[in-house]
Amino acid sequence: MNTVTEFLKEHPYGPLIRKGFYILFVLLTALLIFHVVKRFFEHLRKRRERDKGVNTIVMLLDKVLRGIVFFVALLLILDRLGVNTNSILATAGIGTLIVGLGAQSLVKDFINGFFILTERQYVAGEYIKVGNLEGYVEDVGLRMTRLRNYNGEIQFVPNGMMQGVINTSRTSMRATATVVVSYEADIKRTMESLKSLVSLMEEEQQAILQAPIEFLGITASKERGMELTYRTFTKPEQQWTVERYLLEKALQKLQEEKIPLPGTHKEESNAVL
Repeated sequence: MNTVTEFLKEHPYGPLIRKGFYILFVLLTALLIFHVVKRFFEHLRKRRERDKGVNTIVMLLDKVLRGIVFFVALLLILDRLGVNTNSILATAGIGTLIVGLGAQSLVKDFINGFFILTERQYVAGEYIKVGNLEGYVEDVGLRMTRLRNYNGEIQFVPNGMMQGVINTSRTSMRATATVVVSYEADIKRTMESLKSLVSLMEEEQQAILQAPIEFLGITASKERGMELTYRTFTKPEQQWTVERYLLEKALQKLQEEKIPLPGTHKEESNAVL
């Protein structure tokens, strides 16, 4: 070892050779770290292959760590070559500040996206509401969320706007169906007819119900008639199915009993036809 050191000191190209060995050592170390980081994150992705949110974060961390290693290696090499790295760091700091000030909304999108993914506030396939928007989540990225609404329209929403999200896919949902009968109807017979359906409807819909069906009776008196309402709780995303079912059964029963209905009862029903 001493012989090699003395040789490099005495050789006219000794300093250049030492710099070459140093640069080679830095590059090999960086490549080794790249390889270890790559294998580590590939292992994480395979373990959570179906979790797209986790995979997105893993990919981001992979790129960030590689970028840091590359930047540090570059600074070490430039420093050994005699380049003033302090000025580079100062310039990079100023540039980062300028970009940060000019892209605050973009930074906010990424930060919110990171927390959405790590906290699993919602994932692809779930139904969410945020502000005036709602729909099924088709994709959750680090910068934006893609929704498909009831009409099939795709909505691209920056994650910075995803404040106060309501996730309706993780809890029981209330289903409400209201029918309207004419004031000419016999109230007592009408209520008995509608109430008699409860047991049958609970039996037919028991697979998706989370609570007994309540017949609330008259819940409002409008100009064109009286509103009578059913209410229950269903499994996530099944409330619309149950609402349509309740409305259909109630209207069939009213027609069978020849109970008078206003001509526009379907238009003002709470259930989705």
